[in-house]
Amino acid sequence: MAQSESRVDKKSLSEKIDIFSHIVPAKYKEALLKKASRPSYYLDNTKALPALSDLDIRFKAMDQYEGYRQVLSIGAPPIELIFSPKEAADLARMGNDEMAELLNKYPDRFVGA
Repeated sequence: MAQSESRVDKKSLSEKIDIFSHIVPAKYKEALLKKASRPSYYLDNTKALPALSDLDIRFKAMDQYEGYRQVLSIGAPPIELIFSPKEAADLARMGNDEMAELLNKYPDRFVGA
């Protein structure tokens, strides 16, 4: 066996990490819908793309690919454009906290950045 081959872990060959995977965590989504003064294209998007906030649907899609994990990032809307600075900061904190919970609860599915 060549030296370079011996340094390659077989598990790493089958691992796939999606580094640009949007999510709209459930509590965050609920807060967005509650605080939004008017309907938004972005909020409607969460209905059209249920995997953004429904983990069962997301996991079903992920399970089709062995070794598939995701680096999560909060999906639209751009909260800084539609909420006050304080509301946007509060929502961002809520979304980040909820993503951290997901990373801790599902380390085999999600990767932190």
